[in-house]
Amino acid sequence: MLVEYGVRTPWQLLKGSPAILCVAWCLATGAATLSATTPEQLTDLAGDEDHPQVSPDGRHIAFSAEDDGKAGIYILDLATRGIRRVVSLPGGANRPTWSPDGKRLAFSTTIDGRGAIWVVGVDGSDPKPFHSPADASALGPDWSPDGKAIAMTRIVPDPSSRFGWGRATAWIVDADGTNPREMTTGGQEWLPHWTHDSRELIYYLGYSDDLEAVAVPSGKVTPVSGGQYVGWRPAPSPDGKSVAFVSAVARWSVWIASATGDPAPRQLTVGGDDDYPDWSPEGRWIVFSRDRSTYRTFRLDLETGRSSLVAERAAEPGPTSRGRQIAFLTEVENDWKIRTTDEDGHGMKPLEIGLANLRELAWSPFNPDLVAVIASSDRLDGRSDLYMKDLSSGKLRRLTHTGDALSRPIWCDGGRSILFSSRGGNKTPYRQIWKHKLADGSIEILTETRLNKWPTDCSRDGRKITYHKSGDETGVFTLRRSGEGWISSRVGPGSGGRWSPDGSRLAYLDRVDRRTEIFVLEADGTRRQLTHHRNVQSWPTWTADGKELIFSTRERNRNLWRIKVPELPALRPERSMWRRGFAGL
Repeated sequence: MLVEYGVRTPWQLLKGSPAILCVAWCLATGAATLSATTPEQLTDLAGDEDHPQVSPDGRHIAFSAEDDGKAGIYILDLATRGIRRVVSLPGGANRPTWSPDGKRLAFSTTIDGRGAIWVVGVDGSDPKPFHSPADASALGPDWSPDGKAIAMTRIVPDPSSRFGWGRATAWIVDADGTNPREMTTGGQEWLPHWTHDSRELIYYLGYSDDLEAVAVPSGKVTPVSGGQYVGWRPAPSPDGKSVAFVSAVARWSVWIASATGDPAPRQLTVGGDDDYPDWSPEGRWIVFSRDRSTYRTFRLDLETGRSSLVAERAAEPGPTSRGRQIAFLTEVENDWKIRTTDEDGHGMKPLEIGLANLRELAWSPFNPDLVAVIASSDRLDGRSDLYMKDLSSGKLRRLTHTGDALSRPIWCDGGRSILFSSRGGNKTPYRQIWKHKLADGSIEILTETRLNKWPTDCSRDGRKITYHKSGDETGVFTLRRSGEGWISSRVGPGSGGRWSPDGSRLAYLDRVDRRTEIFVLEADGTRRQLTHHRNVQSWPTWTADGKELIFSTRERNRNLWRIKVPELPALRPERSMWRRGFAGL
């Protein structure tokens, strides 16, 4: 899933690359992971803010900012939300780092055109140079957890160096400003960060964007990424077991990997322009900079739901009912093909149906060998029909001959029928919901009212169907069997609607700030938002155990994701827009 990206110079990385930092540390899933909660904005100064760093006691955040034209270091009190300037120098002040006792800050500045490291008391007292080499620039300080030394990058001008950046190596200087020593010799080792035990520095390589660790004081170098992925801005977790880093994959996102080397790193953020993580002391939340025309400081609580990247360039996702596998459509050589993968995005395999121009698919939740697909005889032809493939026998069966554009196949009645949307061969002016009975091949029309309609789910017993409409009358609707007919009801706003396997929840889509997000409706009418800032592309589909939802997003490559559905206390209730629940439907 890794992609190539353009070169960014270290100066861009240090002085103002587009930055959103949203790190959610969720190792339990074993897959790329993203927080599903909305981060809390903490600051709103006049100018840019970045490089947030949490104090050792977790009660304050130091950050660099430009307010009223003065670039300096600021401290935010999390309890009172008060902000005060600590120091401002003519050469600027950025990238603060706390001393372990919380009494001082080290930071980067520029003196006579060269980068230098200064220290200052957290009350603004006694600002003074700490390390200002005469023949090099020093930047990006990081105070060791044991308080004995400060790590940094030193850059010696060298026009012959790769990309012309100069020779950059990792250095450490004792906390009293003496005994500077070079820890790496490769010439492109950037932004070293201490591990929790002060025994190693993790940095990124400017020429390859791999991550490495160097032992202190021996100088022994150990690969962290081993060429398996690219990244920079390494931020070791508080327990030292993991390292978060920034990668160009999925537009500058944050990833996590084992600090001892992991060939399968996990993606933590999505949406692009992510940068600069820092952990709270106990690892429960993180702060980050967010760039949306100006930089702002945010905090993200990690004790929430999480979502996981499964595949790229994917559409129409759904569980296969063959163990914990997922099936989806992906574009291959200008045609859509079916692929299956396990829940972590590994073991991807093609599934041959014997048809070209596939449009949609629906795997039977009742029989792991049956797949319903909609396909067109011609890629440019708007007409399509419903087919069913028996994977055990290899038999492909055509179910409709409508000469119409069918869509949204949904299994119903315990696998004995399939719903779809169609004009019935242009017999009706609007798309209606139809049911194809597999036993005798008969087709029944379920709706005959104005506006186009598409089925989204069918309850296990076949007595409740969810659907959505076009036009002004939007929302989540249900059809309920009553005698020989069907009664339509509007449950609430949004679109789609998918029942959880036990029928206790309804997942659906709704618009929030011009984005499409996933919501969950409880039987009592409680509405809870599950995704944030995602712009979901497909209707969500429940996994067989009812613990996760699978969906695709409107990312550049239409990525496929899964997200855990937290228990009730973990989600935020939003009941005001709903008239009632669905318990009585």
